[in-house]
Amino acid sequence: MTQTNNKPLHIIGFGGAGSNISIAVQKMGMPAKYTCISHPERENLASEIEFITFTPPGQNRLTKTGNFYFIPDMNAPLQIPQTLYELFEPNAQYIIIAGLGGYTGTYLMQHFGSWLQEHQKSFTAINVIPFSFERKGFKTIIQKIHTKFKKNENFHFIDLDNYREKFGPEPLIALFDQVNLDIYSLIK
Repeated sequence: MTQTNNKPLHIIGFGGAGSNISIAVQKMGMPAKYTCISHPERENLASEIEFITFTPPGQNRLTKTGNFYFIPDMNAPLQIPQTLYELFEPNAQYIIIAGLGGYTGTYLMQHFGSWLQEHQKSFTAINVIPFSFERKGFKTIIQKIHTKFKKNENFHFIDLDNYREKFGPEPLIALFDQVNLDIYSLIK
C-alpha cells in the first residue's frame, strides 16, 4: 500500500497485537502519527505514540501463583468512547492494525471497519488472524469479519498459521519479527 494522496499518515493499533505491531513499525522508522488502543497500558512507550486505554468488559482472575490476569467477556456489547471516533476526525490516511485474537482488536475492527467505509475515510485495515491454537473462543467472530471484509481492497488479512507453515518451528519471536517486517513493507 503506497500512500497515494497527500494526506498525513496515521497508524492506529487496535488491541494488544495491533499495538505491538504499530510500535514495531514506528521503531522501524515509518514516518506517521501513531496511536495505540489497548489494555493494559504499554510501559516505556515512545513519546511520539499516543496511548488510549480501552478496557473491555470482563473480570480479573486470580491464578494459583497469586497473580491476576484479565479475562474479557466476549459476549459483552461493545461500548465505544467518543475519543475513539475523534481519532478519525482529521483528514488523514489511516492504517488500522488489529489482531483478531482478543476483544479489543476484534470488536473495534468489526465496528470501525464498517464505520470508516460509511464515513468515506481514506484507510487500509490490516487484520492479523491468530494461530489456530489461539482462536478458541474467537473462531466464529474471526470468520464473520473475514467474510464481511475479504472482498474489500481496503482490508488485508495476515494469517499467522501461514507463517508457521512457511518458517516451520522457528521461535515465535522470529515469526512475529517477520510479520512486523511484512506489515512495514505493506504500509511502505
